[in-house]
Amino acid sequence: MPKQAVDQPVEITMNVTGHTLSDRVVIFEPAGLVFLKDAELYVLVGRDRVDMDLSALTVYHQYGDGTVEPTGILDLQTNSHNNIEVTAAVPGFSRYGLRGGW
Repeated sequence: MPKQAVDQPVEITMNVTGHTLSDRVVIFEPAGLVFLKDAELYVLVGRDRVDMDLSALTVYHQYGDGTVEPTGILDLQTNSHNNIEVTAAVPGFSRYGLRGGW
């Protein structure tokens, strides 16, 4: 989280679920926390867990009320070990997931 992203100290937790790229979900608590400026979510996925065409990859943000919207992919690349690295904008906390298409 960038400096000055919240106006007071906040204890945060993170849980990651899913085994493949298309079902990976990152859950941050407390849900509903909105940052003063975007943070970045970095996800590293082994090539053996890539189950979709990367050109169709979308990162989505699910708010605590169930509303879902895409968030920006800042970077998508294959590293020297042939793993996939995804960096996405994070405007606040709740759930972030990866999937094909929107």
